[in-house]
Amino acid sequence: MSQPAQVTADADWRTVTEAIEETVLDIHDLREDFADALDRLRQEQDMTDPHYDDRRDEELQHAERRREEELDAQDDGRVDGDYDLDTE
Repeated sequence: MSQPAQVTADADWRTVTEAIEETVLDIHDLREDFADALDRLRQEQDMTDPHYDDRRDEELQHAERRREEELDAQDDGRVDGDYDLDTE
């Protein structure tokens, strides 16, 4: 390949590479937009669901129990995942 042809081929390759990189970035942006839209939709559905408050309360209670268990485990010197078999 002659020198000018090689320069043209290199420039074409850079153009293709840049287009691919831009496409990948666009895909990442679209995934983030989709995830945000899905989160908003879930929030809207949760707000219109008559059982939303009940489920939310259950989730909060479960999270609080889990936090208390973790604090108890730390107080007892247990590692996360170890359980006090006397209480379960």
